[in-house]
Amino acid sequence: MRRERECERSARFFYLLGARFKFEFRPKNKKHKQHPLEPSATLHHFTHPVWLDDWCGGFEGDASVDEFARWATLCAKLFGKRVRYWATFNEPTCSMFLGWITGMHTPGKIVHCGLAGKVLRNMLSAHTAAYRAMKSVDPSLQVGLVHHHIRFEAQGPSWLLWPAQYCCRWMNYWWGYDLVHTWMKT
Repeated sequence: MRRERECERSARFFYLLGARFKFEFRPKNKKHKQHPLEPSATLHHFTHPVWLDDWCGGFEGDASVDEFARWATLCAKLFGKRVRYWATFNEPTCSMFLGWITGMHTPGKIVHCGLAGKVLRNMLSAHTAAYRAMKSVDPSLQVGLVHHHIRFEAQGPSWLLWPAQYCCRWMNYWWGYDLVHTWMKT
């Protein structure tokens, strides 16, 4: 019961932000009415509700997938009438790379490659679960994932070129285009 209250409180906070958004950006003249703004929402933009860490250990824990999907469902129920465009995650590969490889972002872990892979797997699984859950609330919602495209290219002296090329191929897979697009095809 406490989990549901925390989840709902988190979603209601976003509901209040949405109400403020609607008030502040309502059409003010004819030009705005001809070209109205269309709101969009991102459920995870390098941060998530504290309760997700408390209950699941964030995306390091496998239970985060179902909890994130429940939260996405609640947000879709609360905002679905006003928000048509949804992003479940903003740049999950960046979040994973900065948080578990370089330590430049929360949780500040450095070179935890195995855990980084688990976090990314859970984020992509949570995206899939949230997508399905939100579409079950309203099939007309446009739900997706924000992904960046990074390409690593090897340079340097010829004696280092082969190892650099190998490393770049590996990095292109994990933090570039390949992994997310391969995942989305499944």
